[in-house]
Amino acid sequence: MKVPRVLDRFEGEMLNVDAFASLFFGRHVAIEAGYRTFDVTYIVDDDSGRLKENGFYVGANVRF
Repeated sequence: MKVPRVLDRFEGEMLNVDAFASLFFGRHVAIEAGYRTFDVTYIVDDDSGRLKENGFYVGANVRF
């Protein structure tokens, strides 16, 4: 997603990619594992920055 230049002050880009798989144990419990990459670049006035995170993750879901 790209944010266009606004009022000649703000500009930015964001990239978020997430690939995952879930393993269900019945109707209410699941384990999830995947890989995510998240990249944000921004410019505000004379400042700029970049945030980049990526890696594997594991989680659990409980539904009721």
